[in-house]
Amino acid sequence: FPVTIPTSQICSTAISEGGFQNVGRRVVVTNYTGGSIGTNDYDAVLFVRYNNNSVTCAQIVPEQLDLLIKPGDSSPFAGRWDLLVNPTVSNDLTWLNVTGSVVTQMARAVTGNPITNPGTTIATGYFAGTAANSVGAMITLDPYYGLGRKIDGTSDILAVGIKTLDNNYTVYPSLIVRELT
Repeated sequence: FPVTIPTSQICSTAISEGGFQNVGRRVVVTNYTGGSIGTNDYDAVLFVRYNNNSVTCAQIVPEQLDLLIKPGDSSPFAGRWDLLVNPTVSNDLTWLNVTGSVVTQMARAVTGNPITNPGTTIATGYFAGTAANSVGAMITLDPYYGLGRKIDGTSDILAVGIKTLDNNYTVYPSLIVRELT
């Protein structure tokens, strides 16, 4: 009699020593109208998500955040920027397809969109300026965090949040993302 021994896989491992090859289409998402932020506000000014209607499978990876901060008057100003995943905001968003992309959509807030729950913060930093001088910042982001979709097709949302520490100003954010398909 032949004896049959049942087999089952207990565990497995995948190891990569070669790193991460960041190929794919670069897409620039910007709020060219700027988002006005009031004193002591915590608002989101730019949002990115995976197009829920797209049939293309991809991952959206943030690469670079650029900020131009223009003060509202001649007083000194300071604030903090946050890159947030799945924040809750007060106002509804109007999603637009990003030019040149089939998977990335964006929404922008002209007067800021108050953040009621920040979700997950994946990057943060501070900025400050004096008098009527604008401040610019370019931040290179860790490429190991990407947006995708859940099994039901809903997308993660990436948002640029701004917390004013004093004064008021307008923020002009640009976010460069890479679509890995």
